Amino acid sequence: MGSDTADTRAAYDTVAEDYLDLVRDAFGDAHPEQAVLAGFAERIGDGVVADIGCGPGRLTGPLRQLGLDVVSLDLSPGMVVVARREHPDVPAAVGSVDALPLAAGGLAGVLAWYSLINTPTDRLTAVFAELRRVLADGGLLLTGFQVGDEVRHHRHLYGHDLVLS
Repeated sequence: MGSDTADTRAAYDTVAEDYLDLVRDAFGDAHPEQAVLAGFAERIGDGVVADIGCGPGRLTGPLRQLGLDVVSLDLSPGMVVVARREHPDVPAAVGSVDALPLAAGGLAGVLAWYSLINTPTDRLTAVFAELRRVLADGGLLLTGFQVGDEVRHHRHLYGHDLVLS
């Protein structure tokens, strides 16, 4: 595991509980994000969807409410603990987007909502190949990104000092 991956894991482990409190009610039912998820769910129909980089499971619940069969994965064991607590009926595992612990062609959809933003640019081609590997033919990928090209290295987030390599 590269130092960037280890740093990302450590940072999210540190902030997992506070991050949930921050994002739990960040978007109401009328938020445009909900419409995007509804359109995604409608196009998926049947089949399993993986919430990659699920964090504390903030979007896992809405995906389930839309009728999708969801599995959750996150790089951070701390985030997976929170996601499992918040959604005990949804399988959640620790996993890296570089090497997903999922069968080839087994998913109807992948949600990678702001979960690729910590991936170094030079690894994105391999990451997208891995996402394609786990998608069934005709499967859908929904991603969310921030706008801009500025690289930020945080040393303090959500009330916590981060210990980074």
